[in-house]
Amino acid sequence: MCALLCLLLLTQVGADDMCRSGQVTELGECCDFCPAGHGVARACGVSNTECEACSEGVSFSPSEGMSPCRPCTRCPEQESMPCTAQADTGCHCREGAYLLPGTGCVQCSSCPPGYGVTAQCQAGTDTQCQRCPNDTFSERESREQACVPCWHCDDQSFVLRDCSTVSNTVCLPKNSMLPRRPGGSELPMVGGHVRSNGTGSGNGTDVDYSHQNERNIIVYCSILAAIVVGLLVYVGFKCWRTCKQKQQLSKSRGELGPSPETEKLQNDGGDPPLETGNPREQLSKSVSVELYRDRPLAQRQAVEAALGVAGGWRSLAAVLGYDEERVAMFGRGEDPVHTLLTDWASRNTSTVQALNKALLTINRGDVAEGLRGD
Repeated sequence: MCALLCLLLLTQVGADDMCRSGQVTELGECCDFCPAGHGVARACGVSNTECEACSEGVSFSPSEGMSPCRPCTRCPEQESMPCTAQADTGCHCREGAYLLPGTGCVQCSSCPPGYGVTAQCQAGTDTQCQRCPNDTFSERESREQACVPCWHCDDQSFVLRDCSTVSNTVCLPKNSMLPRRPGGSELPMVGGHVRSNGTGSGNGTDVDYSHQNERNIIVYCSILAAIVVGLLVYVGFKCWRTCKQKQQLSKSRGELGPSPETEKLQNDGGDPPLETGNPREQLSKSVSVELYRDRPLAQRQAVEAALGVAGGWRSLAAVLGYDEERVAMFGRGEDPVHTLLTDWASRNTSTVQALNKALLTINRGDVAEGLRGD
C-alpha cells in the first residue's frame, strides 16, 4: 500500500515538472494558461483553468498567464494610446514633467549650479544630477546641461579667478583684455558665446559669458544716470530758489510804492516836527538824522535780531506804510525782518530818526535805544 502511494506521489511530481504552468488538476492534468487578452475566471484545481476575455477600455492582460485581468490605468493628463484587452493605456505628461506611478505628472527637477545632468528627465524618471567633479563647473540651473571642463590659463596669462564648481576660470593675458584658452590663442566668439574646448581636446562646448558682462554694463550705466539726474535736479532746485528770492526782493523794491510816511517826508523836505515834553519824542530827537543804511552792519543786524526774536516786525511794517499784501509778501520769505528793513532802507528817506519814531510808536523803545548816536 505504501509503495502505491509513493508511486502516485512521484507521478504527480513528474507531471508538475512537465507542465508549462507548473500546476496540475486533482486528476493529474496540466493546468492551462489563459492567453493574452484573457484573465483567469476560475483558478485551476478540481478542474482545469477557466478563462474570460478582458473588457476593452476597462481591463487588460498583456500576455498569457494565470492571473485575472488588470484594470486599465487612468491618465492624469494626456492619453497617448487607449487601453485594449492586451495593452494598458498609454499616458504621457506635458513637456518638463514625468509620470510618477501612484502620484501623477510631476515637474522635472533642475540641477542647481555646481551640479551637472547625468540623465535627463524622461517619461517615468526624474532628472538625475551629480556634483561637478574637480576641474569642471556648472554655473546655472538646468535640466539638460552637464558639467563643463574648466579653462586652464597659460604662462602668459594671469588668473583673475580660479575655477570652482559654479564658475569657470577667468584668464587675462598681458597683451589683451579677451579671455584666452590654452596655447595663447583668443577664444572664438560664437553667437555671443565664448567657444571653449576645456583642456584642448574633445568636442568644444559653448559657454555664455556675454550675459554677465551685459548685466554689469547695465548696472553701471543705471548708477551713473541716477547720479547725473540727481545732480541736475539739485542744481535746478538751487537756481530756482535763488531766482525766486531775487524776484521777490526785486518786486518788493520796484513794485511797492513809497509808504505814506516817506512820501510825507519827501514833500515836507525834512523830518516831521516832534512835540516837546514827551519822553519818546526826546529820545527821537537824540537820534541822528543820518540814513539807516549808513549805520554799521553790526548795529543793523542787532535791530533785525531784536525784532525777529521778540516779534513786532509786522506792526513796524504797518507804521512804515506797508499794506497787508506787502507784509504778507515779506512773511513768505526766509527772513522777513531783513527783507522789510532792506527794502525800506533802499529809499532816500529812510532816516534813522524815522525808524526811531516808528519803533517808539509800536512800543519798542528798547530797539530804538540801540539807534542812538555814539
